[in-house]
Amino acid sequence: MIDQNSVLQVQSAGDLPLHCVVNLKAGSTFLRNLFHVLAHGELYTDPNMIHESEHQVMQSLSIDELAHDISFFVIRNPIDRFFSLYFDKIISAPPRNFPWVTARMAKNWTFHAGPKLTIEQHRENCLSLISFIKFRFNMHPMDAVNPHWKPQTEVVKRAIKFGLTPLLQENLSAQLIQISGDRIPGLDDAIALVGHRNKSTRTVFAKDILTPRIRRLISELYEADVALYKLLKSGWTETGQPPDLTFLMEQ
Repeated sequence: MIDQNSVLQVQSAGDLPLHCVVNLKAGSTFLRNLFHVLAHGELYTDPNMIHESEHQVMQSLSIDELAHDISFFVIRNPIDRFFSLYFDKIISAPPRNFPWVTARMAKNWTFHAGPKLTIEQHRENCLSLISFIKFRFNMHPMDAVNPHWKPQTEVVKRAIKFGLTPLLQENLSAQLIQISGDRIPGLDDAIALVGHRNKSTRTVFAKDILTPRIRRLISELYEADVALYKLLKSGWTETGQPPDLTFLMEQ
């Protein structure tokens, strides 16, 4: 259980009673831009670079404070999250990519640089990325792992214990509006204004790259994430409400 004096670091929408735990590669850019609009009444000047904004509101709130407000975290399908990482940080153009990762992949495994790659070359890149991430998991404590590929369960572990509401990235806007009710004035308009999901340019589809082997390896790499995602998806699908995760507070 969480001590009543404990606090959780969250991102907030100005003075509004709306907070979230930022989970990278799971709608984080959209949420940062949305919170900026709600707090300042206008779009951030460069939505793709919102993570560098000095105007983001971060707060350390107690379990009681969070319980009285609208406080949530987001989980994404681990397969989709992996491919978002691949397209956005591995084969995208500077400055969005992570050249130090591709250099490590090329040195220890296989890496094909873009932009024109065959499906088989994309698959070899993905296998190398899986090996790279697995190596990082084995060589570093989890709190030192880069949040772009850190397991989502690690990121939201405290959020679960603080009782935050779980949302699915694939239905984020609708579910956020649902749990907010009428407590956040202008939320619908702010979501429409942002209209931004930070999607990287893709010349191929993830479904064409994905093989049974790659799916299995990603699922093994993020086993706990897969289990949590399935739990949340079935809960939302069967009841139309966020599932009860209080049992996880004891784990």
